[in-house]
Amino acid sequence: MVGFEQRLSNCTVRERLVLPSDVKRIECEVDILDWDGEPYREFRLALPVRAPGGHVAYEVPLGVVEVGRDEIAGTGGPAYGSLVYDEPCSEIRPREVQDFLSAWDDSVGVTLSTGVAVCDYRDPAGGSSLSPFLQPVLLASRRSCHGQGNWYLQGGDHHYRFSLTSHLPDWRNGCKAGKQANHPLIAVVKFGLTNSAFLP
Repeated sequence: MVGFEQRLSNCTVRERLVLPSDVKRIECEVDILDWDGEPYREFRLALPVRAPGGHVAYEVPLGVVEVGRDEIAGTGGPAYGSLVYDEPCSEIRPREVQDFLSAWDDSVGVTLSTGVAVCDYRDPAGGSSLSPFLQPVLLASRRSCHGQGNWYLQGGDHHYRFSLTSHLPDWRNGCKAGKQANHPLIAVVKFGLTNSAFLP
């Protein structure tokens, strides 16, 4: 295990990387400690993937969306009052992600398991790279999009866990590992004998 800790003006960030000896993956644990809730701040875990022109897919409830192929047509549409989201749905980011986010090219793929609700896949600095840039959004202190909505500042401690693995190209070759990392097997042992047990 390797790790580091950095004090920022509004919190302390602690990160640990764990390399299991029996499973092909890198586990990453991130803590945001003593976050003071300053508005309009955002924390992301950023994983650039060297796959120019690579593909990206992510799990959603009851399916998988391949970026550039499966987005719904149209725009975000009307919200409230005179507010209208006119950005094409295919350009809206970050996106809701369920258990995993994958990127691949013709030679290799990587899958990141995630327990956060929202991820991005493009360079956040707006660079010209066409390579995927996998980014779980850890924390975003924002105000509700409703004009009279409340703040979501989320002060306090926050803890996150991710898992990264490589595989053959295509998200289908990484989805099992992406789901497994978020749903570990939990063994329960009942001590003592039961006369009505039907298994040895």
